[in-house]
Amino acid sequence: MNKKLLFLFTLLGLLFNVSCNQPPAFERSSFLENYAHNIVLPSIENVVQMAHNLQKATTNLGKKRDAESLKLAQSAWDQAYSAWLKMKLLNFGPGGPEGRRRTILEEVGLWPVDVEGIEEKIQTGDFQLNDAKRNTRGLLAAEYLLFEETPAGILQSPEIDKRLDYLNLIIEKLVLQLDELQKAWQNDYLSKFLQNDGTEVKSSTTLMFNEMVRCFEALRDVQLGIPMGLIAGQSGPQPELAEARFSKNSLKYLLAGYENLISFWEGKKHTEEDGIGWEEYLLSVEGGPALVENIRARLVKIDDIIDRIPQDQNFELLAVNDDPALTEFYHELKELTPYFKGASSSLLSLAITFSSGDGD
Repeated sequence: MNKKLLFLFTLLGLLFNVSCNQPPAFERSSFLENYAHNIVLPSIENVVQMAHNLQKATTNLGKKRDAESLKLAQSAWDQAYSAWLKMKLLNFGPGGPEGRRRTILEEVGLWPVDVEGIEEKIQTGDFQLNDAKRNTRGLLAAEYLLFEETPAGILQSPEIDKRLDYLNLIIEKLVLQLDELQKAWQNDYLSKFLQNDGTEVKSSTTLMFNEMVRCFEALRDVQLGIPMGLIAGQSGPQPELAEARFSKNSLKYLLAGYENLISFWEGKKHTEEDGIGWEEYLLSVEGGPALVENIRARLVKIDDIIDRIPQDQNFELLAVNDDPALTEFYHELKELTPYFKGASSSLLSLAITFSSGDGD
């Protein structure tokens, strides 16, 4: 064979092999489309519906004031809070701070609640909802009022009029806030989110990545580490700082929050079908497939740990008793952090725009 032809075929063969080993091309526009239409908008729609259901239930409680209506209101709160857990990382765009308004998370889902502040408002009849005391309102303040005592204690309180009036006011406010968030996404922000498909600091991809990681670290430290007493400087467990402790469902919401974060990472649609997520994004860059493999291995290990957590027991009791499975869960989340945060942001060239102080 002619030497020139042999050289040409050899060169073409090398180029073909190189091209076959290249990661698949990635379209951020399709990635953002999946998150916007299949995850974000359905999650907001669901929490808005559940919030309106909660408002109907608490209004009915204010009229009937019986055990059945209280039970229905408590159930409606649980459904609203479960729905909230699927969208609480939307603290950017319409959900970000503006003027005196803080992020949607701080306005709607802040805890631990200020019990003394709530009681002071009820005692004085000063139902100011625009002050800086955000932990006297929102979903967790509603939880306190709906679950603080036994049903008989709630319904027979000498201040039941004021307590139910305040409950309905804070529910009305959070419904308004969630309605506004939904309208903002449906109107102007959706197109901005989809069009802003770069990787600069204020791009939709970077904003979404930062909120996902920030919520992951909050779950690791605030929802799990602090109540368990596992954060440096703590002298012991602080179960009184657990999320949603009045309804006795702290563990349920902790594990649901984790599952929601992993589903978000994987780009799972609201229907639980697979979608284009962060894994697919990483698989498209050099070094990404190995990182995805490492993350998946960590997630399998965490799933095994979760299976060993006694989920029929109260989280506060497990925290006080230093449950070994929960402790292991926390440490595995810490081990996952550098992969989930540092390595991923580096490979995808996404800036971390918040400070967590964890060194990762």
